[in-house]
Amino acid sequence: NNIYGIGYVGGYYVVGMNVSGVATVKYSTTLSGTWSSVSLKNYVSSSSDYTGCKMTAFKCANGYIVVGVGCSRSDDEGYTEGHFSAILTATNPTGTWTANTVFSESGRFTTQIFDFAYGNGTWCFTAEVPTKHIADEDHNGGYVGWASNPTGSWSKRQIFAANGDGYPHYFS
Repeated sequence: NNIYGIGYVGGYYVVGMNVSGVATVKYSTTLSGTWSSVSLKNYVSSSSDYTGCKMTAFKCANGYIVVGVGCSRSDDEGYTEGHFSAILTATNPTGTWTANTVFSESGRFTTQIFDFAYGNGTWCFTAEVPTKHIADEDHNGGYVGWASNPTGSWSKRQIFAANGDGYPHYFS
């Protein structure tokens, strides 16, 4: 289990985490009280093909819970073949969750959302494309994304790419 953070929204203390590999939000009205949980997988994809829907980022701010989730599915031989990354938002953990797919790719790798920030009336995220070469630590690209309303559409811009040589090439 990975814990990604804690916040207070809509009258609840909220913790973002993965439970058995699935994005989950735990919540309680008091820190010392009973904690309940909600699995976020079905809010992202009702398809049973997507077995791995893991949390990659979490933030509570400005009355919203905002969660980055990466989902994958396997082919007939058990290899990961398709991915997407989505942003889920809610104003309280027991309410309606809205999902927005921001990256959708085929193959073994997908862009993952790593962090959220809120300031000056704007929500932001950072994201990175993992390398196509499993043995090394290089990465193929980095993105920033932004939205004034986290339940709406998100803009994004690639800010660097490795272009196959393992070294970042920055965009102005």
